[in-house]
Amino acid sequence: MLRLNEMGRVSLRTATPLIYDEYYKNRSLGGFIVIDEATHATVGAGMFSEPAKAPPVPEYADYAI
Repeated sequence: MLRLNEMGRVSLRTATPLIYDEYYKNRSLGGFIVIDEATHATVGAGMFSEPAKAPPVPEYADYAI
């Protein structure tokens, strides 16, 4: 657990893909804030440092039926 103003590293998983750049390349698309949906208060902020590796694409075989 982080205390007020401490820094940490997290992994995010989203329901839809995000468009972003690494923070050092583009500050506008590289930063984000976290908002509590119940209170609408800002509860955190962060920056993207590197993209996650894409999940492997499943391989399909074509079968004639």
